Amino acid sequence: MITFLGFSDFYLNINGDWFLLLIAIFLLLLFSLFVYRFTLPQVSKFKRISLAFLRSTILILILFLIFEPTLHFINESKVKKYNYVFVDNSNSIAIKDSNKNIDKIKNLIENLKDRNKENYKFFIFADKVDSLQNIENLKLEEPSTNFSSIYSFIKSRRSEIDKAVIVSDGIITQGEDPSYNFEKLQLKLFTVGIGDTSKQKDVSVENITYNQNIFVNKETQIEASILNKEFENQDVIVSLSEENQPIEKKSLKLNSSGLNKITFKYKPSKSGERKLKIEVSRLNNEMSYQNNSKTFFVNVLSSKIKIGLIASSPSSDLSAINNSLKKEPDFEIYKYIQVEKNKIWKEPDNLKLDSINVFFLLNFPSSITANEDISKVIAQIEKGKPFFISISNYTDLTKLKLFEKYLPISLKNTSNEIQKIQAQINLNEFTTNFSQVSSSPSLWINLAPVDQINFQTVLKPESKIIVNSRLKDFELNNPLIAMRNIGNQRSMILNGYNFWYWQMQYAESSPDFFPNFIIETAKWLSQSKNKKYFSLTTNKKVFYQNENIELTAELFDQTMNPVDTSSVTVRIKNQSTSEDIILSSKGNGIYQADFTPNAIGEVFLEATNSYYRDANKSASARIFINNIPAERVKTKMDEEFLKHLAYSTGGKYSFIDNAENILAEIDEITTNNNSVIEKSEIEIWNNINIIFLIILLFTAEWFIRKRIGMI
Repeated sequence: MITFLGFSDFYLNINGDWFLLLIAIFLLLLFSLFVYRFTLPQVSKFKRISLAFLRSTILILILFLIFEPTLHFINESKVKKYNYVFVDNSNSIAIKDSNKNIDKIKNLIENLKDRNKENYKFFIFADKVDSLQNIENLKLEEPSTNFSSIYSFIKSRRSEIDKAVIVSDGIITQGEDPSYNFEKLQLKLFTVGIGDTSKQKDVSVENITYNQNIFVNKETQIEASILNKEFENQDVIVSLSEENQPIEKKSLKLNSSGLNKITFKYKPSKSGERKLKIEVSRLNNEMSYQNNSKTFFVNVLSSKIKIGLIASSPSSDLSAINNSLKKEPDFEIYKYIQVEKNKIWKEPDNLKLDSINVFFLLNFPSSITANEDISKVIAQIEKGKPFFISISNYTDLTKLKLFEKYLPISLKNTSNEIQKIQAQINLNEFTTNFSQVSSSPSLWINLAPVDQINFQTVLKPESKIIVNSRLKDFELNNPLIAMRNIGNQRSMILNGYNFWYWQMQYAESSPDFFPNFIIETAKWLSQSKNKKYFSLTTNKKVFYQNENIELTAELFDQTMNPVDTSSVTVRIKNQSTSEDIILSSKGNGIYQADFTPNAIGEVFLEATNSYYRDANKSASARIFINNIPAERVKTKMDEEFLKHLAYSTGGKYSFIDNAENILAEIDEITTNNNSVIEKSEIEIWNNINIIFLIILLFTAEWFIRKRIGMI
């Protein structure tokens, strides 16, 4: 193998046919020799050859850049493989037999060290992964369990890991279920179960399905799952309340399957944010009464929303969005569609863009979109009108740059390459803004591929990715769906097209999936109607006791330019306590801080800034903190999850008392798979030094011609 710059192999790739490139180079050489075959005045043969060499080099370099050459480097090296052991340090394991469980984990670790210490690395995890330097650091006191942190940690060190061992009770209290992601790593996971395996008598309120954005005086449906363990055929009362005032009560007989679903109809009479709670009555001998209720918040909108569908051409995607929006009776839909180069179809005929509340832009702007139409839409967006935009092969990326200021992403290098990508939902960000009807991870993972233009983007600091792009098993840098919410401006981008397949795919099995997502997108966008020079938000609305809370304030002047020089303080108070938190400036008008409150129940947040002296000086929000830590909601070991995690990756599961049965297999290190291939590339065509070289050669040729008197 050739060694070059420390790499074991390299090769040059071009965007085109090598044979055509070589023919073109040969012709350019002949052309350069022909040009300098005779000169006026006559010069020596050496000077003619030198000038021909300069001219041919310049032309060949320019030609070479047209073919977009890229130099690829490959280096193969040997690394030592380790078995990574992750030990759950969360509090749920300690609820029953704390000291005994710590001793069992210590014995397991000592056993592994005695067998082959140099092949193991040990870590503890809760909300994040830390190195386990001292076994005495294992206290089982952490307030959360995040399995996704293990996935991220393993992914960043995949090259040196042979197998991974997770010692845990399998109870996830933070982050997403990473099972699917672990399968993609092609890494054997061995799971060791530890925790409470006893039968627990309990009744709890679990998943609540509801629309986060609803209309005043419009009836909506709320569905709750009631779980029971060892209480089948018992009678309970389930109630729905609004702002601590009862709305409806229903009797329910708990069934033998352990799961009941109950539905309430809710018709809000006031607009704004409303706090709701579903509660199930208590039964004797329950393990805990703290999970018998669940609080959540909805946004109640006051009036109908006028939606403008603007498209540079008719398309199946346009039809899918139009049909979805028509399912919501409180939407008024207006259309502005370009059917030919100089022909616009309006519905109604007298449509004025000023009357629109929310814009949906599809295939817009395209190469045939008039500059006048682009200016009209941008003028509305500059007034704070929110918009959804999808990028397709008809979108003119040069004209799209005119919208870049308002997009969730910045556009970098453009490309005409189109790739088939699939969706990977970012569950935490998604469920913060949308209902559970459209946020099922299994539905998103199995969605049909859509087409995406492969160009580079950069997510803006104030934006969030709610759905990532996935190419086969690899997550791409380009988001599929991203949203931006800053000041009075909201926008969402769907970086793909032919998503009408999604509507067809679930037309029978989950008919509300796609329409609900589009409807909730429109509702979310519509909430930017009121200008807010100063606002306060949290990363979610409902928290568990001792859970970290992220505060974000946004501050703008009267022209909506960000203010970074103010001081911002948030007062956190409930009925009995009060404390102040100072937020630090992060730039772009954003101020942030995080804290862990001591309070429980309803908590009020009041933010003040030093920039304004009027009504814009303050902003408020409220949250609800459950009177139970996340690690106490569910305490029985989730053996099924641990088994699934192991078996789906080719590993094995064992309860900690029987872990000896799998230790021998864990201890083996694969020696024939310890090569790491490192790849890198240099885009020669995108290197500014090549341009400088061409200019330098042109200058040299001109200087020589000038010196010898040539024209």
